[in-house]
Amino acid sequence: MSPPRVRWWERPESPTAFISHASADATQAAEIVRVLEAARLRCWLAPRDIPVGSEWATAIVDGIRRSRLLVVVFSVRSCASPEVYREVELASRERKPMLTVRIDRTAELTGPLAFFLSSIQWFEATARPLRPQLGRLPSTVAGLLDVPVTPPPPPTAAPVSGAQPEESIRSVSLDDLTRSGPIFRPWAH
Repeated sequence: MSPPRVRWWERPESPTAFISHASADATQAAEIVRVLEAARLRCWLAPRDIPVGSEWATAIVDGIRRSRLLVVVFSVRSCASPEVYREVELASRERKPMLTVRIDRTAELTGPLAFFLSSIQWFEATARPLRPQLGRLPSTVAGLLDVPVTPPPPPTAAPVSGAQPEESIRSVSLDDLTRSGPIFRPWAH
């Protein structure tokens, strides 16, 4: 019997999106990752996905090469970041599609990033709080890559181990408690 077929986006070694961001935008990048991963779109995020003991630059290059898409968390800080520029340049060389998520209303495409990103329509997310604006992001990413978006499963309550539903809640009287032994009263001396 052959092993079950694993789709590329379910393989741990194959992230859907590499998240390029300035260190100062780590909170916003993490929020973007939470939204995408809740829709089962695997992300690669530094420093989270850099193995302990690995060389930083090698891990970044490997993460970009294995990802299908580069998501640029765009702000004034990322515009000034040489690391973000290098990541965008490498993704361009690797012919990766790119999506710019603009989180800063004052950020303008200038300098070297303008060369790579000026022709790409960005995803606007400049108001606060950030999360409500990201609702369309998973479907946008999935549409760019022609992959399915799977909504997260609804939460379910765990059953009480070994108990029947009618046994899980039982009323107890004060008499029941006193019959089982002395009552501990920390306030009584």
